[in-house]
Amino acid sequence: MVLIWYGMVLVPFTGVDNHRRGVTFAIGLISREDVDSYVWLLQQFKSAMGCVPSCTITDQDPSMRIAVPQVFGTTRHRFYMWHIMSNVGEKVGNVLSKDEEFRRALNDVVWNETLSVEEFERGWQDVMEKYSLGDHRWFRLMYDLRSYWIPAFFNDLFMGGCFARHPGPKLRIVCLAKLNAECEGHFPTSETPLLIEKHAAVVYTVNVFYDVQAEVIAGSFSCRSVRSNVEGVVTRYEVQDGDELVHTVIFDSGPQVVSIPSRYVVSRWTGGACVRQLLGVQRRGSADVDVVIGEAWAEFFSCMTIASRSVDHVMKLTASLKDFNANLLAENGPSDPSSSSKKQLFEAFCDASPDGEVHIRPPPISINKGGGKRFKSSRELAVEKAGRRQRQCQTCEKYDHNSRTCPMRNVNI
Repeated sequence: MVLIWYGMVLVPFTGVDNHRRGVTFAIGLISREDVDSYVWLLQQFKSAMGCVPSCTITDQDPSMRIAVPQVFGTTRHRFYMWHIMSNVGEKVGNVLSKDEEFRRALNDVVWNETLSVEEFERGWQDVMEKYSLGDHRWFRLMYDLRSYWIPAFFNDLFMGGCFARHPGPKLRIVCLAKLNAECEGHFPTSETPLLIEKHAAVVYTVNVFYDVQAEVIAGSFSCRSVRSNVEGVVTRYEVQDGDELVHTVIFDSGPQVVSIPSRYVVSRWTGGACVRQLLGVQRRGSADVDVVIGEAWAEFFSCMTIASRSVDHVMKLTASLKDFNANLLAENGPSDPSSSSKKQLFEAFCDASPDGEVHIRPPPISINKGGGKRFKSSRELAVEKAGRRQRQCQTCEKYDHNSRTCPMRNVNI
């Protein structure tokens, strides 16, 4: 994105919140889309955040391809799949772009998250041979870059739902506030009598719960046990899912599972993820504290799920929480955010304070011509050629030459 007034490049940093929605949490301004500018920007981002992301998704800018591994040494760099696949129609021409069978065959290979690397490579080669695309320059380039965008190369990496939903142009702050309000005052309808589903409705945000609910329903109605084996106090089941894949599930002889074990609950998908950060509980380098807090939240929601079947149990749980809260207030004293200035609150939240004065001046006007070359389709080249204004000869009023090279000048009169 380019700021027209100054010719600056606006670089947004977008992540996924606990509702699995895209949220822009930082932006940067650079004068050019070159390696040096991106390296400086990523260094500033790294300094401000205190860490680097586990995965960074960008377009195919060649400058970013150099800058990301240079600054984010441990980060996996991935290309945006939708951006690549949206160009297929232009690259293959009018005939194949309208061929539904070709589109389906290519999508089955590219978008399939269950394929291994070897299975993808075989499937890709089959599609290229069938539709005579083996020598196509763009498809050969995309195959050479397959480790940057094909899901089979990222099966070992937690992606945080980055490709689950696109935020869209209408996602505003009020929408995020609405999502938080829905989580606080809305309890989704259960589709099964299982207590583990009710526990999921309390633990997760509404959007994430619906994904978990679909898994619970599939596990209840689309799966079947094909074999079981008892070894002492442990029972081993082989379960076949709707895709006829067989999974091994192990149970001990303990009590019935009525809630999701805490080790399987990812805190970023819970309704209290943002609350814990705002209260300042989550600090940099406090992985052990975060695990303990996650276990505490899981135990609380488990108690609430079980107690919700009886009003008396809910009242007892509420009374216990009030007593514990009173003890905390007596021990630590009340916390009044209004007694601190905004500056102190920000410094406490960020664990840092600004050094000296900060001066912001208008940036110099820059001439930005992009960060590298890319392959242009035949359609783009035709449009550019059609848009060029041809020079007209002033002698004969014809095109493709000028007056100096006009054939009329050589005619003997």
